[in-house]
Amino acid sequence: MTASDAGVLGVDGALMRSADGREWEQLDIPVEPHSLAASPDGMHVLATTQQGLLRSVDAGSSWSSVDGAPVLQVVDWADGDSAVGVTPSGVVWSSADRGESWQEAGRLDAAPQLWRRQRKAMRCGSSS
Repeated sequence: MTASDAGVLGVDGALMRSADGREWEQLDIPVEPHSLAASPDGMHVLATTQQGLLRSVDAGSSWSSVDGAPVLQVVDWADGDSAVGVTPSGVVWSSADRGESWQEAGRLDAAPQLWRRQRKAMRCGSSS
């Protein structure tokens, strides 16, 4: 599940979107996501899947694969343009162009176990 100024996106067997949390609309997505992350304005959404990263530029209405992106376990937005993700093996990747391209940015000591956003900081923990 992810929230933005535009509303909420979540997956419970199907991708659902709501602007108010009461009325929900079902959306199509080519592959069930592992995690979702919406930009602060809600227009750009990233979805991690076993087949690779998906990106939406219309609040989840349509999706495309991100060529050259790593397979990420978790992803989140750092600000309106920048996103950060971690692979299952703990490699950290970043994007400065709303998820269009990705650059390796470091490595965790172990595979990620926890991902949490606090105010303007993102924290990723591992089992070590």
